[in-house]
Amino acid sequence: MDFAQRLPGRYRILFGAAWDASQSIERAPAMAPDLAVLGMGAFGILEQALTDCVAAGRSTSSDPATDAAALWVGLHGFAQLQVAASLFPWPAGLQESIIERLALLTRD
Repeated sequence: MDFAQRLPGRYRILFGAAWDASQSIERAPAMAPDLAVLGMGAFGILEQALTDCVAAGRSTSSDPATDAAALWVGLHGFAQLQVAASLFPWPAGLQESIIERLALLTRD
């Protein structure tokens, strides 16, 4: 999120649908295994963080992999919309609200 806010043009290039993995696979099928794991390291950190929250009693998630995917999609969508709709009156604290709700975080 910090990257998207600091460098919106670069974020748009990386995640703005300018690149399509399926087209790359069609052109170079040997790249498929590499493309399949592209970004999974970062996603793994998010999934592990949510799993750790469950273990610590801070999340009610019963499926951290799926909930981490929902969180990943939600945050990418939010970041993309902030870049595309910078004039929208974004509510304060919306990013934290998205994280809290999609990660099923609990307040102690």
